[in-house]
Amino acid sequence: MLKKLWNDPVGSKVIATAIVALLAFATSYFAGWWPTVWDATKSFFLWFGETTPTYNWVLVIAGCLFLLALVLAVAALRESGNREGQAVSHMLYTLDTFEGLTWRWKIGERGVIWDLYAFCPSCDYQVFAHSASSFRALDVIQYSCDSCGYRTREFQESAEHLESRVVRLIQQKLRNGSWLDVVKSQHPDLAN
Repeated sequence: MLKKLWNDPVGSKVIATAIVALLAFATSYFAGWWPTVWDATKSFFLWFGETTPTYNWVLVIAGCLFLLALVLAVAALRESGNREGQAVSHMLYTLDTFEGLTWRWKIGERGVIWDLYAFCPSCDYQVFAHSASSFRALDVIQYSCDSCGYRTREFQESAEHLESRVVRLIQQKLRNGSWLDVVKSQHPDLAN
């Protein structure tokens, strides 16, 4: 139970705070500082009940609310910075290999993929699907490179269906996090 609590981010902070408080209490007690700490605590609570132009308890509550707002603002800025860093990172994933072709695309902040194009894996020349069937009723396509002569296998589907499948493969990598390995292999400076 204690190990589970210690591994919990909130639980470990509560335990650490309790340990520090106990150490502070023991140190002040055995060092003879306890009467001074007790007098300071009593003075604070006496001041808390006194009045100035405004009640002191109102000032304390206002100060606590200000500190809370400050902490929440800093936490929100950190969170937005983390999200921004993730968005920039996944937006680097714009090139991968699927079905024997190199694919390039543009990606939006919300993971929307557009401008998907296929390239020859040998010479990086842009390639397009062409019909590989002698029957018009059958959707059989193949990609061939005009520059180096590279040919893919025949696909028993339309070019639109293949591109839709590639988009879904890209989205799958974005969801399961395997896109990061691809980006790190393409950008060695990010591997650190």
